[in-house]
Amino acid sequence: MTGEHRTKKIFYGWWIVAAGFFISMYMSGSITFGFTAFFEPIVEEFGWSYSQVAFVASLRGLEAGIFAPLVGMLVDRLGPRKLVMAGAIVSGIAMFLFSRVNSLAMFYGVFLLIGLGMSLSLGVVPITAASNWFRKKMPLAVGIVVSGPGASGLLLPLFSSLIDTLNWRTVALMIGIGMWCIVLPLGLVFRHRPEQYGYAPDGVTDPEEKKAIEETRLSQSRKSVKDILKSGTFWHIVLVYICSYAVITSVQTHNMPYLGSVGIDRLTASMVAGGLPLFTIAGRLGFGWLGNKFNVKRLSMSTFLLVGLGTLCYSYIGTMSMWLIFPFLFLFGLGYGGTVPMLPVLVREYISKRRFGLTLGFAMGLMTMGQMIGPPVAGWVYDTWNSYHSIWLIYAGVMFAIIAGIFTLPAAGKDSETL
Repeated sequence: MTGEHRTKKIFYGWWIVAAGFFISMYMSGSITFGFTAFFEPIVEEFGWSYSQVAFVASLRGLEAGIFAPLVGMLVDRLGPRKLVMAGAIVSGIAMFLFSRVNSLAMFYGVFLLIGLGMSLSLGVVPITAASNWFRKKMPLAVGIVVSGPGASGLLLPLFSSLIDTLNWRTVALMIGIGMWCIVLPLGLVFRHRPEQYGYAPDGVTDPEEKKAIEETRLSQSRKSVKDILKSGTFWHIVLVYICSYAVITSVQTHNMPYLGSVGIDRLTASMVAGGLPLFTIAGRLGFGWLGNKFNVKRLSMSTFLLVGLGTLCYSYIGTMSMWLIFPFLFLFGLGYGGTVPMLPVLVREYISKRRFGLTLGFAMGLMTMGQMIGPPVAGWVYDTWNSYHSIWLIYAGVMFAIIAGIFTLPAAGKDSETL
């Protein structure tokens, strides 16, 4: 076997998928999932309420909602590499400023900057990059990329321990340095479209098949913002994901504070918070693999059912019912993980196969409205009644209700064939 043959064994698209996985793992572990470890130390130092601290999740969601459509357009035009590297630089600066926070206004301002960095490096950008390099294997490739945030659970206990041993400001500074030392080099791996480098999607080598793929790509019209916003199916899917995202981000943001409020020690709470994203890996990979084998509508319904059942278990966790942690982690983690690769597949199958980055950017931007609403409402409920129990029961009901939203979707491809 020659060396030349060995170099062709691994399609370059898989290197892009790997880079997307590790970038997502680090950034999600340090900010998205990792913020719950900073939550209580910040409250203790400044005396702010839970709802005031949780409001940064809304700010992050608002900014992501504003920037995601723009990022979707930019990644279609400029490619992912420039955006990922810019995001790493901005995130590093933001974490340095976070380590110097001394007021609530500065706290909110810093998280607006963090939200910008994350918008440029996570979500739309690596998912679109993977989707450009794969067609038949797109659900699996996206599933691997979005498993990065799941694997970030390995980092959360580490960050929590470092915060307890050192202090949250020092750890924030360390995370910022990591943005430059880890994310920046990985950003160099990204490439825009395989055709620009002599490849075809999925690593296709047959000349006739490559020619057919290129002819199809060139014949596709470019979808406008107006086309997207006129699609009823687009709004149907977005509304469902807004509701689900409100529930998921609330549990994610309030995880350690909630467990502490029911008498569970901080070490155990950090292990649960770290375990949750790990449990999502099975859902991200599993539903990503199933995405091009089974009906996407039924798969999506099952993910919401699992999240609802997991949230129901979550609402009854306490010192006398700690065993509910395990079904919560399994059900919620599997369902939450499954919702992530299902969204890009729904976008491709039901809305648009042509301007994927633009369409996904609008969908992900709008669905962050759920992040703006869910966590502050949960924080307000706790501040008012000194208990999270009722809000988790309500959120479980929301998840069960939106199953009908997916069930009533029109036939797949109705919009995507024409847009």
